[in-house]
Amino acid sequence: MIRRRLWHALIFSCMFGLPAAAQAPTGALTRYTEMEGLPGHQVSQVLQDQFGYIWTGTINGLARYDGYRFERFLDDPNDPASMKGLIVWSMFEDRSGLIWVAASPERLNVYDPVSNSFRLIEYKHLIDVPPNVEIGITAMCQDNRGRIYLGVFASWRRLTSALLYFDVGDDRIRKFELPDGLEISNVVACAADSLGNVWVLNWQNLFTIDAAGRISRVDVLQKELGKNNDYLTDFKIGRDGQLWLVTNQYRLYQYNPVDKNLSFRTRLDLPGSNDSDSPINMLELDDEGNIWIGTNRGLHYYNVRAGRAEALHPEVSAQLSQVLVRHLKYDSFGTLWIGTQFDGLFKYEKKALFKSFSYNKAPGPSLTPGWANIVHEGRDGKIWIATSGQGNDSGINILDPDTESIRSFPFRTFLPNANVIFGLMEFAPNEFYLSTIFGIYHFSANDHSLRKTTLEGLPDDAFVYNFFVDSRQNVWLCSGKGLFGKLKGEDRFTRFDLSRVPGSDESSNHVTKAHESEKHGLWLLTNNGLFSYDYAGGQLRRHGFDPEKGNVFLTQDINSFYEAPDGTVWVGTWQGGLSRYIVETGEMETFTRNEGLPSMSIQGILADEERDLLWLSTFEGLCRFNMKTGQVHNFSLADGIQGQLFADGAYLKTGKDLYIFGGSNGITAFRSEDVDKGSVPPRVVLTGLRINNQPVVAGEKSVLKRPLYDTREIELEHHQNSLSLEYTALHYSDPAKNRCLYRLINYDPDWRESGGQFSAAYSLLPPGEYTFQVKTANNHGVWNDEGVSVRIVVLPPWWKTTPAYLFYVLMFAAGVFGADRYFRSRVIRRERQRAQLRELEQAREIEKAYEELK
Repeated sequence: MIRRRLWHALIFSCMFGLPAAAQAPTGALTRYTEMEGLPGHQVSQVLQDQFGYIWTGTINGLARYDGYRFERFLDDPNDPASMKGLIVWSMFEDRSGLIWVAASPERLNVYDPVSNSFRLIEYKHLIDVPPNVEIGITAMCQDNRGRIYLGVFASWRRLTSALLYFDVGDDRIRKFELPDGLEISNVVACAADSLGNVWVLNWQNLFTIDAAGRISRVDVLQKELGKNNDYLTDFKIGRDGQLWLVTNQYRLYQYNPVDKNLSFRTRLDLPGSNDSDSPINMLELDDEGNIWIGTNRGLHYYNVRAGRAEALHPEVSAQLSQVLVRHLKYDSFGTLWIGTQFDGLFKYEKKALFKSFSYNKAPGPSLTPGWANIVHEGRDGKIWIATSGQGNDSGINILDPDTESIRSFPFRTFLPNANVIFGLMEFAPNEFYLSTIFGIYHFSANDHSLRKTTLEGLPDDAFVYNFFVDSRQNVWLCSGKGLFGKLKGEDRFTRFDLSRVPGSDESSNHVTKAHESEKHGLWLLTNNGLFSYDYAGGQLRRHGFDPEKGNVFLTQDINSFYEAPDGTVWVGTWQGGLSRYIVETGEMETFTRNEGLPSMSIQGILADEERDLLWLSTFEGLCRFNMKTGQVHNFSLADGIQGQLFADGAYLKTGKDLYIFGGSNGITAFRSEDVDKGSVPPRVVLTGLRINNQPVVAGEKSVLKRPLYDTREIELEHHQNSLSLEYTALHYSDPAKNRCLYRLINYDPDWRESGGQFSAAYSLLPPGEYTFQVKTANNHGVWNDEGVSVRIVVLPPWWKTTPAYLFYVLMFAAGVFGADRYFRSRVIRRERQRAQLRELEQAREIEKAYEELK
């Protein structure tokens, strides 16, 4: 009988006729529309500012995106410091952090993040056009001297001089004076290179302004464009100083400004590319210098090193095939933002974390459909994958991990009546045993022959789930009828009855997997208990089942297993979580959803011992677990895994450290050290401060002299000791999975989890010195440990200050001194009075005596 979970899945598939699953979505493309808060469907430009925020200029205004929501900046007629204009033409951030926003009708706004306000700068009076002709600034850049250049565009009208500039010291816009015979009409792009040159593009020509302010035209372009009746639509400057240019006819050129050589690189072959719809093609360069081209027919990629255009993922290409791209922008996290004419904003991540192989109806490499319930590494390094659940369309697959080529053998081609393989073993090069519902078969990968065979001592109806050869050359068969072993030198298999072990029953003879241990012998995983076999004494022992002898597994259905080099055992169960088990003492600790696991069913365990990590396949995706800290990070479909559901027992670490897990939609393969490679941690920004529940605005009379993000220390009065600090984690790959930890040093004993609130509140802080810290992690679990911090000083009330205490001491001393003087004078006065009385008494006595003598 097949193992329960897989058998249930097979029955469900057969009963309800589930179709073969297509390749799992990569999650590389995400779309934002008005439903997500984007102001409008037409996005003309995207900008990432110095903090990491994404600004979007749309047909319906300006918005700033932090990964969680779009914050809009609206035109308020009653507020002169609000954004003016509606349709955004272009955006630019200068070196001082000011953001320039050109909008219609003919507005140029400059946003100051310190004051959170806009100011309006006039420029239309510098352009010679009739009053009814609308113009707009379409391009902005800044040279090494700080001068900002602004390119102007007028629809359906030729401008004789469309280039303006702004000097900070002058604080006004001026017209760039052109030499005689030179005309710049309708600027479409401009950019500054690392040498201080500014490049300006209009449809007909490319111009350069050197560091001394001299302008010249690149004439070689005119000759080339004249051949094909093209016009230029965009350009970008690479890190090597080379210019890449694209035309309306999808031609890509490279220009070397040193030798003034122009090279044709490629022409995108798009359907209908010779039509007359005059596309405005856009360019962007990624971190590796490769070219991304946005057209009126989607997104395209040019591999500079290979010198050729390459296809994107078919799903991505299909989703963008009819999209008209208006702007492309790579952010500092490696994400490409795509502004479109009609379809909103797209976010594209070129690479998924994990590589998955699944069934694919389309032509090309594909696994047979169904659950990948067996993964096995052949002696030649190729991976054997058995799938089940789709009748005789399922079968065997051979994956070459180096070339990623797949050879598939559906059951109908070699075993027509079969629909599942329970176990698989290579007993000789390219010679395999297959355990099927009809018994054991010998399969040759050389000639694809198949013949029935028997293993002496194994019943015909015993389905073998795991063929295992230990280091002693003993052969073990884990089956639904118990454990069968053939010790080295023996000719037949002997049955080991696990139901005879105290506390067990016949269900314990459903043995699914074996693992060898240097310390503990042979481990056996069953549907009713974890067992070990002692080679020396030949004894079977059951673990973690008797509450009178110690801790027990939450369930006794054992799915997966790993033993660490120190002998610590990690056990994954069906609906019982992950348990850490110390064999010698019986001590056990179980991790569940409460500790962050995505599922209570741990289907497979593979260890990355160098990094103290366990990789867990579950019934809710893939999980990375730190054995030392207990820290958990979960991965989902968006990260490229084959599916949310993984099969129990289908896990393999190859000789080349490739980690493979099988599941409902194929396999997921990766190298542990590659998962975080190149992953950029989030940026964390302190965004706001509230004191006594009132927002604090930076200013001369405020406790914040500068914005909170630019503040190192905050000094508060004693009555300002109830406060909350707000912050955000900026990373756009999967913002919902960004994590934030915060603490107040000298108050919090440890880090606190933000829980998605992005604020920390403290009430009635005692006077003292504190440091508030925040650190963040992205969806890959990569931490920005440096984070941000701000020192907070809560002053004591005046009556608890040092001068007050000195005053108290002085007053006390003065009081003591005064009291002392008072009591001293009183004593002296009394003594004087007594002396006077004595003297008076003596005088009376003398007088009396004198009278008596008379």
